[in-house]
Amino acid sequence: PHKVTAADFQFLEPLSEGGSAKVYLARRRDSTNDDLYAIKVMRKRDMRRKNQLARIQTEREVLASAEHPFIVKLFYSFHTPDHLFMVLEFVGGGDLFSLLQTVGYVEDNVARTYVAGVCLACEYLHYTLGVVHRDIKVERTPWRAVATPSRFGPPPRHPF
Repeated sequence: PHKVTAADFQFLEPLSEGGSAKVYLARRRDSTNDDLYAIKVMRKRDMRRKNQLARIQTEREVLASAEHPFIVKLFYSFHTPDHLFMVLEFVGGGDLFSLLQTVGYVEDNVARTYVAGVCLACEYLHYTLGVVHRDIKVERTPWRAVATPSRFGPPPRHPF
């Protein structure tokens, strides 16, 4: 079988940039359809310096095993000597933060739908996979109200 690499993708445009990663819109070069992907690219040097390698490994494991309509799908992961890559489902429409900046607010029924989607995703992560999404933000919530691929970890220990 063919080992997937960055060369298999045409990087179309940057989608976002955070403190530890850049996300690009991409398409497979050998594809006969117009499927789009979101490719999260992280520099290994930065991950080591920030002591984030274990978090990234957990994130990859969670996304690889998650099967839920409100959690983005991980299609591939691979690395080069300098970078880590996660090829994720592309969710068009941007994130909830950008939507709110553009329109100002959403109707109550729309807000309830987003909150319900995030709650269902978190419930699945916690009770099915035994992990907690530790940093939910509107910037990480795609337009269709999914839990996004970062800040996963084991459930906190109960203090009692």
